[in-house]
Amino acid sequence: MLENPNSCPEQLRQHMIERFLKSYCHYVRICSTNLDKDGRPMQDPFNDQRGRFQYASILKRLEQLKSKIEIESSNQRSDDSPANARIREIMNSTSALYSNIPSTQNESLDDIFNEDEDTNMEYS
Repeated sequence: MLENPNSCPEQLRQHMIERFLKSYCHYVRICSTNLDKDGRPMQDPFNDQRGRFQYASILKRLEQLKSKIEIESSNQRSDDSPANARIREIMNSTSALYSNIPSTQNESLDDIFNEDEDTNMEYS
């Protein structure tokens, strides 16, 4: 669920992230301790097929998830900095300032360099 940011409400996701980060070392320790079982079939007491252990894959996913969370966290912190807030404020005021300027998107600039006019010009 943590790998998909839209899988749950934001408040729940934040709580899940906190718990994940607090338990991360424990998860890594469990995976590392059991790496020797990686690829072996799971033993089910009822003799059902339960798949194979995938500790290496889980360990890799844990590391990727932690890295992703740390990057998101640092991006949020940098976005919330006073300097970035001031930059956003300036950009918003600038865009508001330039919104009053008439658009030139509909003007045709194709004939700016009309060759006929250039050949008729006299050079002194």
